[in-house]
This record gives sequence, structure tokens and C-alpha cells, in this order.
Amino acid sequence: MGRRPPVPLHSSASFPEMILEAIVALKDDNISNESAILGYIKGKYGACLPLKHASLVRSHLARMVCAGEVVLNQSNYHQPDPAPVVAADANAVPVKRGRRRRRKRKAPPPEPFTGASVTPSETFVLGAIDAISAKASLGYSLPSLPSYPEMVVEALQALDNENGSNSAAIVGYLEGNYGTRLSGRHAVFVRGQLSIMKARGQVLSVTPTPQGEASSGR
Repeated sequence: MGRRPPVPLHSSASFPEMILEAIVALKDDNISNESAILGYIKGKYGACLPLKHASLVRSHLARMVCAGEVVLNQSNYHQPDPAPVVAADANAVPVKRGRRRRRKRKAPPPEPFTGASVTPSETFVLGAIDAISAKASLGYSLPSLPSYPEMVVEALQALDNENGSNSAAIVGYLEGNYGTRLSGRHAVFVRGQLSIMKARGQVLSVTPTPQGEASSGR
């Protein structure tokens, strides 16, 4: 229902290609960290990924950073800027630039949400999801798409991380699974929906607090 066609079980895309694809797709959301990239790859290529794909993605990311294929800036990965071409003289032909990827409209600042706040590093697992209703959705989606609560539940079930998944991973999964069919503000809606679902006990935060980490000797 509104999902992209499944990728063949033996995809020809290599991990570097999948990583670069994820970085380009997530650029408009200003979320292209490791969690979001893993979520995107899981959302689009989940059926054909090996069991240890997360470790492989991390290894390729480290190698690509060292090789200058991607740039790491404040935990987010980006494609390096193209090297400028200096004209030999004033009569030189101007450098032609390639077609720029069409960007989504920048979302306005998020409205305040009622309920428990959600931090970028906070991770979640499913809680009491029996009461989730499409009518409780924050924001709008196309009729052919599930509601935001349903998409959050779908992402958490698919990512299936025992340590929980943060908002960036969920946004990345939805971007990989639904792509341009999503609202231009879907990253904001996901964070707001997590805030509401957290307050209702529909998702549970499993991120250890600093006090908990200190008491555990870490």
C-alpha cells in the first residue's frame, strides 16, 4: 500500500552505491548520519541485505571517509564538494555545471508539540501499540500511504533493533521505503509523532540516562 516495488533479492547495488544513494536522498532532510543511512538501506534493500549489513555499512563508511569519497561533518555524511576549475585566462569558456538535484521546499520551523520531548540520540522500541489509530496521526499523508503512527510502528518493527532505533533511523527507513511520496515535512512529523506516542506509552525510550550510565561503570 503506497510502498516502493520490492528490490530483487540479489540487488546489483554495492554497499558504496547504496550509501551514496542514501546520502543523496537524505540530504533534503538534513539528517544523513549513520543511523539514517542504515535506516534508508534497510527500508529500500531490506530483503536482499546480509545479516551483518550494519557492520558492513559502518566499515564502508569509514573507508569512504578515509578515501575522500564522503565527508563526515558533525556526525552527518555528505558528498565532497567538486573541486573548482580555475580558468586559464579571461577568455576561457565558463565551466558548465551539471543539473542540480531538485530539492524539496525547506520545512518551516517545527511547531511545539505536546507530550514528552524527543532528543536526537533517544532510541525507541514498541510499547502498547494496540490503541494506535490512524486518526491520531500528526500531519497528513497521501491516501495511499499509512498514517504516521502506522509508519513509525512499521519502521520500528522492520529495523528490529534490540537497543532501539532513533528518529534519524526511522526517517531514513521511511525515506527508503516511501521516497518522494512523503510530505516535505515528514522528518518533523516523525519526531512529533514519536513525542506523542512516547507520552501515550505506545513507544518506549530505551536510551540510558547519564545517571544510569554512570552507575553501570561505563
